[in-house]
Amino acid sequence: MKILLLVNIAITLFISAKASPGYLEVKLPADTVLCTGKSIQLKAQVTDSIGKVDYLWSTGDSLSYIQLGPLFKDTLLVVEVRDSLFQASDSIWIKIDDFTLNLSQDTITCPGNPVELTAFPVFDEGVQVSSYLWLDVSCSCPKGHTDNIMVYMPAVYSCEAINENGCSAMDTIVVVYDEEPKINFLPIPDICLNDENVTLDSFVNPKGGIWYGQDTIIIKNNVFRVNKAVAKPYLIFYSYTDTTTSCFTFDKTTMIVKDYPKINISQPFSFCDLDSLYDLSNYVIPTHGSWHSNQAIEFDSLFNPSKANPANPLFYQVDDSNGCSNVREINFRINPLPQIDFVADEFNGKMPFPVQFTNKSSIASGKLVYFLWYFGDGDSALLEHPLHTYMNAGIYDVSLHAVSDSGCWGTLSKEQMIEVFSGIEENKLNNRIKVYPNPASDLIVIESTIPEVKINQLILINSLGQECMNFYDLNHAFFKLDKLELPSGIYFIRIRDAKGNVSVKKLVIE
Repeated sequence: MKILLLVNIAITLFISAKASPGYLEVKLPADTVLCTGKSIQLKAQVTDSIGKVDYLWSTGDSLSYIQLGPLFKDTLLVVEVRDSLFQASDSIWIKIDDFTLNLSQDTITCPGNPVELTAFPVFDEGVQVSSYLWLDVSCSCPKGHTDNIMVYMPAVYSCEAINENGCSAMDTIVVVYDEEPKINFLPIPDICLNDENVTLDSFVNPKGGIWYGQDTIIIKNNVFRVNKAVAKPYLIFYSYTDTTTSCFTFDKTTMIVKDYPKINISQPFSFCDLDSLYDLSNYVIPTHGSWHSNQAIEFDSLFNPSKANPANPLFYQVDDSNGCSNVREINFRINPLPQIDFVADEFNGKMPFPVQFTNKSSIASGKLVYFLWYFGDGDSALLEHPLHTYMNAGIYDVSLHAVSDSGCWGTLSKEQMIEVFSGIEENKLNNRIKVYPNPASDLIVIESTIPEVKINQLILINSLGQECMNFYDLNHAFFKLDKLELPSGIYFIRIRDAKGNVSVKKLVIE
């Protein structure tokens, strides 16, 4: 850029003054402004000359006119004329308008980014721009007529400006685009609703961008949050900025989220502590799954409570046609069996013979809620402590069934617990059998007083009705029990002879 010193000088040089009309005069055009590099032709206008006129320009020229240019700086031009009597002179300032134009610096930008181009005029003799013309140099295509424009493509652009003096200035600018980053997606497998959250950076190159979705909560910190999803396809987006060029790009891909099979419990997993098999297919919906990781599972879906440890839960897996799977952890309960026991206030007597039975059953947890007694004579009862009267002579087995609140059964049968007889038979055998010593300690003798009456069976029963000893097919008139080692208390000895006669003797052991 050239800087010119503008000097507004009006010089009127009078070489000779006229004393009266008719003296010689010379006249040049008024001071003017030229654009840099322009030429000008000047002619001296002479009046009132006498005779021949001679011209002398400050450039050394001697004609009545002069051609100057091209001019690049301010120029003061003087012309002197002479005739036969007088001389005269005049001058002109020719000012050069060094008008220039600067554009924005060459720009490297990213694809798709608009670029604003601006022209900055540098004035000399002028003060305003009368017109702008922007062109795409490659095709001379007009792009705008103001001091700034927006462009969207890489190219070489020029701008020409003209000021009020008609002087023009031009500059060019180059707009270059960096290479756009390329995004490559790897295949994202279908996701099931019960899968873990998915780190999306595993499925894209280059990494380091930002993932987002149409549903704003579905992606956080580049992690697809499956627990916030529903079963449907999701359109997801990835934006990436190249750290070298700062160029940005984005692309989209699709994730498909599928529902998973639901597992419902159709009945409680509560079992009695039995060495038995339960079909677990009756406990879940759907039933076509598979059971894992428990030693109590047999034959695919059969469960044996006696082999189970409640600390090790069951695992049930269901796979569907969508490729989704569901595994449900199922805790179960093993309920204890009732421990059945009962006693009677009497064990033998004459008919009719009333007996008060007392339940002595227990259970480790829960409670017993149902009782069923069988008295051996065809009658039964649902009471916990029933009173039953035997109407016929005979020996009767008694059994008790009890059910807990968890539905677990327990059963106990006591054989030949109750004996009912007529008075004649009882007295006949009682009078023929002796038991001594009584009280006893570690030795008991049972003896028939009549040698032909043989002792065939002998049963020792404690006060709870439990058998302590049982001897069959003895066929002896004399029998000895020693080294009893029994707890102190009251016992009963039931004695039967070969003809079926029965005698019950009370015995005290100290």
